[in-house]
Amino acid sequence: MRGPGAGRRGLTMLEVLLSMAVFATVAGGASFALTRAVALGRTNRETAIALQAAESVLEEMRGVPFDEVFVRFNTTTGDEPSVGPKLPGAFAVPALRVRANDPDGLAGLVQFPGNGAQLVESWQDPGLGMPRDLNDDSDTFDVLTHPAPYSVLPVRVRVEWDSVGGPRDVELVAVLTYD
Repeated sequence: MRGPGAGRRGLTMLEVLLSMAVFATVAGGASFALTRAVALGRTNRETAIALQAAESVLEEMRGVPFDEVFVRFNTTTGDEPSVGPKLPGAFAVPALRVRANDPDGLAGLVQFPGNGAQLVESWQDPGLGMPRDLNDDSDTFDVLTHPAPYSVLPVRVRVEWDSVGGPRDVELVAVLTYD
């Protein structure tokens, strides 16, 4: 006499379908996780490249005489001293894809308080600690421009690019001071 199930030799169609459904769910989840991990790895590499580029520009600024930093790194190209390198207010980061709508086609940008051509103490930019007395005349709301002399120089170095996951950016802010 045979007991219940003694003659079974294989899986039923329901068991096979259920196994396939479980496998497909697990494989889909693993595939999604792997895809996200690859994208995250790329984003992390791009962020490291952007930070390195921004840090490099800040180091270049520290290597320039303090009273020449603004004129060498602002967005105006006609005010650089005749001696020394011409360092624009925008810079390329070749390993990054520039945003499609970027007006100058460069991923990096150096920003000072003001309109790009002149320093303005009354400039409203909390991220740069502005408004602020830049020339130690005890007048923090001076509306006059101050190309020089200044004793404090807030600066933002920003890199913007298009990544796999969409637009990305990094930003470093520093305050350079006259020693």
